Amino acid sequence: MSTGPGTPPDSAPDSPAGSLTGSPAGTVPGTLPAALDEAARQHGGRQLVFPEAGERCTVAELAHRSALFADVLHTHQVGGDEVVGLLAEPGTAFFTAFFGVLRHGAAATAMPALSGLGSPQTQAERLAPLVDTTRMRHLIVAPELAPCAELLRRLRPALRLIPMDAQGAVVRTGDPDPYALAIVQFTSGSTSAPRGVTLTHTAAVHGVEALARACRVTREDTWVNWLPHYHDFGLVTDLVQLFHGGDLHIVSPLTLIRRPRAFLEYVAACGGTCLAGPNFAYERMASAADPAWISTLDLSRLRLCLNGAEPVVPGTLERFARAVEAAGAPPNVLCPGYGLAEATLVAALCEPGTPPRIEYLHRELLAAGRIERVPAGDRNAKAVVSAGRPVDSVRTRITDAAGKPCPEGALGEIQLRGRSLTTAYLHEEEITAASFDGPWLRTGDLGFLLDGHLFIAGRSKEMIIVRGVNYFPEDAEAVARAVPGVHRERCVAFAMNPTDPDEHLMLVAESEAADPAEHARLAREIAGRISEHLGLAAVEVRIVPPRWLPKTTSGKWRRGAARSRLLTERPPARER
Repeated sequence: MSTGPGTPPDSAPDSPAGSLTGSPAGTVPGTLPAALDEAARQHGGRQLVFPEAGERCTVAELAHRSALFADVLHTHQVGGDEVVGLLAEPGTAFFTAFFGVLRHGAAATAMPALSGLGSPQTQAERLAPLVDTTRMRHLIVAPELAPCAELLRRLRPALRLIPMDAQGAVVRTGDPDPYALAIVQFTSGSTSAPRGVTLTHTAAVHGVEALARACRVTREDTWVNWLPHYHDFGLVTDLVQLFHGGDLHIVSPLTLIRRPRAFLEYVAACGGTCLAGPNFAYERMASAADPAWISTLDLSRLRLCLNGAEPVVPGTLERFARAVEAAGAPPNVLCPGYGLAEATLVAALCEPGTPPRIEYLHRELLAAGRIERVPAGDRNAKAVVSAGRPVDSVRTRITDAAGKPCPEGALGEIQLRGRSLTTAYLHEEEITAASFDGPWLRTGDLGFLLDGHLFIAGRSKEMIIVRGVNYFPEDAEAVARAVPGVHRERCVAFAMNPTDPDEHLMLVAESEAADPAEHARLAREIAGRISEHLGLAAVEVRIVPPRWLPKTTSGKWRRGAARSRLLTERPPARER
C-alpha cells in the first residue's frame, strides 16, 4: 500500500539501525511480523497476560495464531491496499488480529473505543469520521464491542464487519513489503481534528528498536501497561516489550484511572519493572499512595517509568518518587521524554536511572523567545523539565519563524527527521506538504536545546497573545490547579478572541459546587491569582460542572473544542 507523499524512507539520519537480540549485528527485521517471528524463535515462552480478561498466551502462540488469522482476512477477500480497523478491549484477540492484518499485507488502525467510556451510540458517532478518513471497508470486531460496531455500520452501511474470534484454517506467514503501510495512528486531536499518521513497517520497526535501546529493555523486564492500544504510547511500548522484553501484563486503562491503588498492587504482585504514561497517571498514583499503605508493597524491581505525552510537572516527579521509594523502588525511576505519533512515539528520552534535569527560566522572556536562567525561587521562574536527548533513530533541530536553524539556547519550532518518522498523513496531501520542510517534519511544538538536552516549552498554535505579549496556557493552568475548589485540578486556558482588540486569556475550571455564589468566589480567586502570577490583567474565568471540559481519546485537554463549546453555552460564573 502506498504511503503517500513525503520524505522517502531512505532519507533518514545516518544512525546505526541496531538489531534484535540474537540477530546479525547492524540488521533489523524489515517488518513487524518478521520482528514478532524473530522474538518467537528466540524466547517464544514469554507471556502476554491480561488479568481482567483472565487470558494469557505466549509470544510463540501469538505468532502462530496471527498467521491463522491472516487466513480469515483471505477468506473475507480483504484487499492488500486496505486500512483495516480493529475494535477491541485489551486481550489476546486484539494482538492476534493486529499481526494477522499485517501478515495479510494490509494496514491496521486501532479504533478508540472501550466499554464503559460512553454509550455505544456515542462511541459509534465518534468513530464514523475515522471510517471516512481511512476509507475503511472492513472492521474487525471483538464480541464485547459488537453493539458499538453494529451502530457504526448503520451510520456507514458499506462497512463490513469481521468477528475477531473467527478461526482461520490455513497458516499464512507471508511477509509484506518493508516499505508498505503498516499502521495508521490517529493523532490526539488536541489542537486540530485527528489526522491519520501513516507508518511503514520499516518506520515502525526502527521506532520500536530505538525506544528499546533507549530504555535498555531486556528479557529480565516485566512491563505492566495500562495505556490503550489505540494510543501510540500504548501500542509502541507493547511492541517494545513483545520484541525485546520479558512478560507483558496489560490491564484496562480504567484500572489505573479509577483504582490507582489496585494498579500499584498489581505492579508489586507481578514484579513489574517498567511502566509508561502521561504525567497525570503518576500524579494519580502519587495522590493515592499514602505512606502507611504503600510501604506495605514491594516495588523494589521497578526501574523505569516513562513520562510523556503531556507536560511533565516537576512536583509530580518529586511526589511519585517519594511514594514508590517508600515501597523499595530505587531513586530516579521516572524517565521524562518527548514523542509524537509521527515519530513512532519517541523522539527524545532522558537517560534511565538519572536525576531529572530541571531548568528555571524567566517566564516572560521565554514566552518572548529568549532563554534566561533565574533562581528556582524567583517569582518569574518557570520550571521546565528536560525531555532528554534525541534517540538514535531521529535527528532534531530548532528553527525560527523564517525556518532557519536556531543556535543552542534559542526558542523555536522543533523539527525532526529520521528512519522512524511518518512520510504522510493519510489522504491529506496538502496537510502533508505543509507539515514538511524538505525532509524535516514541522512538529508545531516550541522548544530549545541546552547542552544537547531537548526542552519543550509548549504548542505554537496554543500560544496566547494579549496586547503583544505571549503567554503559555500551561502557566495559567498551573496557577489555577492549585486553587482549592477546582475539581480534580481540571482546567484549561486559551485565547478567547485571538483576532479581536478585546483579546484576553480565558480560563475554564470545573467545580463540584452548585452554589452560584461559590462559583463567583472561585472565579474571582482564580483570576486574581493568575493576574498576580503572570502580571496580566486581561483574564476571564468561567466555572463549569465536572466533566464539562472535552478531552481527546488519549486524555489530553482539547483547548480549541473547549473554546468552541464556550461560545455556544453560557456557564454560570465568570470573572473579568
